[in-house]
Amino acid sequence: MTVEPMRQYYKITMKSITISIVTPTYNQAQFIGQTIESILSQEGDFFIDYIIVNDGSTDNTSEVIEKYD
Repeated sequence: MTVEPMRQYYKITMKSITISIVTPTYNQAQFIGQTIESILSQEGDFFIDYIIVNDGSTDNTSEVIEKYD
């Protein structure tokens, strides 16, 4: 029995790929903007599911994140 590659049986489009990225943060206001910009600048034939988890920062991390909402 020969195993054929699945791509012969299923048409797979690159846009069907979703990449999930999780950025945990705590008091990282001075860096989180650059991190978000880096993630959002990624280009390709895929969707990005981007989650930022702010663990109760006491600096202005929340304010920086909200600028991208």
